[in-house]
Amino acid sequence: MDKEQILQMSRKENEGKQDEREQRLEDQAYLYARIVGMLVCVALALISDYVIINPDVSHAAWLVYFAMETTSNLYLYRQNHKTSKLVWAILSALCVIGNIFLLFA
Repeated sequence: MDKEQILQMSRKENEGKQDEREQRLEDQAYLYARIVGMLVCVALALISDYVIINPDVSHAAWLVYFAMETTSNLYLYRQNHKTSKLVWAILSALCVIGNIFLLFA
C-alpha cells in the first residue's frame, strides 16, 4: 500500500467522527456550561432565600442541576466503566432525591 491508499482508508474509517481538537473543544464547552449552571443555582439559592424568601425556587434549581450531573456521570460510567463516575452519579442522584423531598415537603 502506498501513502495515498492508507490516507484514503483512514478517511473512510474515521468519516463522521470528531477529531481530537473538536472533542477537546466540546469537553471545554461542557465544563464551562457546568460551571455556569452551578453559579446560576447558587445565585437562585441566594435570591430565593434572602430576596423572595421562597426556598422552593432554590430546591428546584438544584434538582435540575443535580439531575444533569447524574445523567452525565451515568453516561460516562457506561462508556468508560470508571467507578469514580458511578460514585459521583450515586451521590448526585441522592442530591436529586433530597431536593425532591425538600421541594414537595
